[in-house]
Amino acid sequence: MTTIAQAPDSHASIFQRFDGDRGRMLAIAALREQRIILGNAEAAQELCARGRLEYYMPGGDLMVEDEWSNSVFFIIAGSVKVSISGNAVAHRTAGQHVGEMALIDPGQPRSATVTAVAPTVALIVSEEDFAAVAAHHPDLWRQIAKEMATRLRQRNNFIRPSNHSPLVFIACAAESLKIAGAMKAALADAGVTGVKIWTDGVFKPSQHTMESLSDRLAAMDFAIAIFSPDDEVVSRGEQKLAPRDNTVFELGLFAGAIGRDRSFYAVPREIKVKIPSDLAGITSVRYGQADGQEPDVEDACESIIARIRELGPR
Repeated sequence: MTTIAQAPDSHASIFQRFDGDRGRMLAIAALREQRIILGNAEAAQELCARGRLEYYMPGGDLMVEDEWSNSVFFIIAGSVKVSISGNAVAHRTAGQHVGEMALIDPGQPRSATVTAVAPTVALIVSEEDFAAVAAHHPDLWRQIAKEMATRLRQRNNFIRPSNHSPLVFIACAAESLKIAGAMKAALADAGVTGVKIWTDGVFKPSQHTMESLSDRLAAMDFAIAIFSPDDEVVSRGEQKLAPRDNTVFELGLFAGAIGRDRSFYAVPREIKVKIPSDLAGITSVRYGQADGQEPDVEDACESIIARIRELGPR
């Protein structure tokens, strides 16, 4: 059940708007307008049921840099500024969220302070509760990936020298490492030697996952995700095979950062794998993997190599 914190004594009209049962309905309607909710009424209702509404006067902090809370804040009304080391780096308004990094990497403290610059209403949802809702609505993770890619791109501004030769990132589940290795070898045979599989020192023990991913986003020219049938999902009442959510998440980040024309996903020829509809526009390639035989990635890599030669480094 949504917990509504007591509004400030001033009871500004923006706070009164979200009081009571009518206010809860308005909060759900506002949450449906969030970029990562995309009008999903059921997800909005579940998040509102698990979260709590908080009111902030100008100058009030939603979160503080280096603290260890791990909730995400959906801005229902008002606006906030995001500051790092005391310097304002961004502003967020109604329809946007803050604090999503803690959902992805709860082992790290907050990377920024978020402060209300106008009377603000936010729905606070814990990492545990968000994960529970997202388990039934996996599109939430994909939309967060898109938004994070945009924010990382804005932060880095892609101010970097062009690579001398193309760098390629391969994302996959542990079960698909053999396929990733075969692709890396085929690309190397064609002269594309700058290939990083996610195990190749990409995620270092001294770095948390999102920092490492941010470094890869800034450095890489192309991305390949291997969508092997590692999970099962229920879609429209049918049990279907699907890739791991984290692999889909990583492809979403890269496609948003480097472009869909530089991104690929590989699926098996022999098995039908459910592909998220929001990955439309990303080139798909197919690989073969018969029992007891080496993966057949020749056709897949030919298509990828042709695109690499066409576009070159960014």
